[in-house]
Amino acid sequence: MRDKPIVGIDVSKGWLDVCVAGSAGVERIANNAEAVGAWLDRICPGLVAFEPTGGDERILIEGLRERGL
Repeated sequence: MRDKPIVGIDVSKGWLDVCVAGSAGVERIANNAEAVGAWLDRICPGLVAFEPTGGDERILIEGLRERGL
């Protein structure tokens, strides 16, 4: 896992604010299956941390499960 990024995500209804450890700044992606899936496939994180927020995290959870994370 040391070769894969560690990611922190702030979840909201319309978007995800994503911060990859060691990177400058935050990337904002749409909170929909296509955007989340494309982002996960591009970054291939080793660890993702986020706080559940009333169901808005469901798309992210599904994308992570599909990729075995």
